[in-house]
Amino acid sequence: MRLIMINRTLKLLAILLVVFGVAVPRGFAAFDPIGEDIDIFLANPNFAAVRPNVLILLDNTANWNTAFTNEKSALVTVVNGLTDQYNVGLMMFPETGSPNDSVDGGYVRFAVRQMTNTNKDKLKDLVNNLDIIGDKGNNATTSLLMYEAYAYFAGISARAGFGKVKRDYAGNTAYNNYAAGLAGNAFTSSASTTYVSPIVDGCQKNFIIYISNGPVNENSSALSAAQTLLSSLVGKSPPDTISISPNGQQGNWMDEYAKFMANGDCNANFSGTQTVTTYTVDIDPGTTGQAPATTALMKSTAINGKGKYYAVSSGSGGSEIVTALNQIFSEVQSVNSVFASTTLPVSVNVRGTNLNQVYIGVFRPDSRKSPRWLGNLKLYDLDVDTATGSLFLNDANDSPAANSSTGFISNSAQSFWTTDSTFWSYRSPYDANDLGGVSDNPDGDLVEKGGAAQRLRVNYATDQATRNIYTCIGCATNSPLSDSKFENANAAITAGLLGTLSTKTVASLTSAGTTATATVTAHGYATNDTVIIAGASPTLYNGTYTITVTGANTFTYLLASNPAGTTASVSATAHNLSTNDLVVISGSTDAGYNVSDSVVNRIDANNFSYTLSAAVTAASSGHTVVGRKLAQSLSGFGTSVTARLPSHGYTTGNQITITGASPSQFLVSNAGITVVDTDTFTYNASGTLSGSSSTARATATGHGFSSNDSVTITCATPANYSTTASIT
Repeated sequence: MRLIMINRTLKLLAILLVVFGVAVPRGFAAFDPIGEDIDIFLANPNFAAVRPNVLILLDNTANWNTAFTNEKSALVTVVNGLTDQYNVGLMMFPETGSPNDSVDGGYVRFAVRQMTNTNKDKLKDLVNNLDIIGDKGNNATTSLLMYEAYAYFAGISARAGFGKVKRDYAGNTAYNNYAAGLAGNAFTSSASTTYVSPIVDGCQKNFIIYISNGPVNENSSALSAAQTLLSSLVGKSPPDTISISPNGQQGNWMDEYAKFMANGDCNANFSGTQTVTTYTVDIDPGTTGQAPATTALMKSTAINGKGKYYAVSSGSGGSEIVTALNQIFSEVQSVNSVFASTTLPVSVNVRGTNLNQVYIGVFRPDSRKSPRWLGNLKLYDLDVDTATGSLFLNDANDSPAANSSTGFISNSAQSFWTTDSTFWSYRSPYDANDLGGVSDNPDGDLVEKGGAAQRLRVNYATDQATRNIYTCIGCATNSPLSDSKFENANAAITAGLLGTLSTKTVASLTSAGTTATATVTAHGYATNDTVIIAGASPTLYNGTYTITVTGANTFTYLLASNPAGTTASVSATAHNLSTNDLVVISGSTDAGYNVSDSVVNRIDANNFSYTLSAAVTAASSGHTVVGRKLAQSLSGFGTSVTARLPSHGYTTGNQITITGASPSQFLVSNAGITVVDTDTFTYNASGTLSGSSSTARATATGHGFSSNDSVTITCATPANYSTTASIT
């Protein structure tokens, strides 16, 4: 079947405008009110963040007896909810004695791997099948555990992790079948003593989550070994000791290891400093015996590890454990992500204090460069950590408000004045950094949520009439302030006074020589006003200009040079043309506009452009515009013709002209059509169709056939179409 050209005559009130260079859509130019210094906040850089590595250190000593069942359930729930944007692994205290060696510290039970569905299932199965006796570790030697975690991240020789039969190495089907067949093992073989580091990129973020189930238990021999190892890392013997209160565990090196890993280089194979942030989850913290000292150590480890401390109960099915771990993983992803316009950093300079109250002003530039930016005022307070004596920014839940890894407000923080709501339901789906979702709480680092903005929104939910802002511009002495409201009706407040520009849409730009004419409906400008033209193509039209007003809707300005005309813009209501359709222009007063089958570039429903046949210097008149579309197929019987033209855009009653078809009965001029669907319409042929052919074309949506399949056609008219045949 031949391809057929379908002509459609456009309305004769089509207007041709000269546009130099590439065609520009209606509204193509606007006045830009924002300087480039904030452009960094308006879009993500074009590079992707690398998946973060998270190593869970689980206290599997006798401490875990109370929390065991709910703790396992919580871990499985959290792992099940993770996306493949995390790498997660598990390290535990070792079971010493045959068939293991007797070296205390830790071993990698499940290497840090991407949380694909397969890897998640294996990790969940491992946790689900942990045995309260069979998988119980020997001693809670937290200092040596932290060293082993460092060795794993560093990719160096294992200290305690090698001589443990349940360690993660390739092919360990006898003792660790969950990880044996997976890629990314901690050791390449049973004979290997060197860790395969999970760090594969110098831009990766690395994290430890230590889950504590009770008091640490590190004897003097273990502490001495941990001190020697740490001395070699920090280059000082003995290392500096961090003071904590109560000081029962001040001699434990866990927090000093966390401090080193948060600031030092944990893998020498990459440029830059590869740090590890440490979070601690203190399950069922006690208030007597060794418990307060252990809690102080957990707090110090989190603070010096630039993470956070969480005290949670193992009751209620482990729901508090789930909440804490989910908050940590969300914060991990927030630290790892590139800042987007919804989560700007809080400036430490934009704050005020009163007693222990801290007021922070935050803002976010508009993504469309509008002069109206989102802003808010949020309240936090200052608090002192009794374990370490450190001063920190506190949120409404008595938790640290700042993320130590970034210095910015944490996405899980709740500022004072912020309450639960359902206001943000319209925004779904929510950004991964938005923990509140439908609610203002927690507002975290999202500028528009919570704080003073929420209070104003609630207090003036339906009426702003009583919310008054005043300004005094040229006020007469003793005049009432109520006469000077800060509102649009106050003529004394001008765009120039505010240092802003009003934004207006440019309907068209034309030029004659170096004089450009802009059409802007009811622009309201005066001669010698200054405007900024932005977004036009070619860019020769863009810039800052002094204008001459030529009418209520037009003004002119001078270009730096004389552009060469290569493209015409056509304004035709509901033209129905698509990019790569064809257009015929004839009868123009300037022959450069006249073309035959020039390719169309669709701008919008009422505008398109095409390439001129020759340079022009003024607008066209006297022209006729005919659009042409390429039909995919024509078929017919008797006098009825079916035309297939994908996304034709026509409606029943439109008139079309068919040219270039064979036989001649397909050819019509200004024939009315009946639309069948978005891709098909019918019309009456110019004569009765006759002739014969051995090939038929069938249209069946989603037919699912392949060439050489056999089909049977029945009930067709004419009957010649009914047959059983092999198809192509």
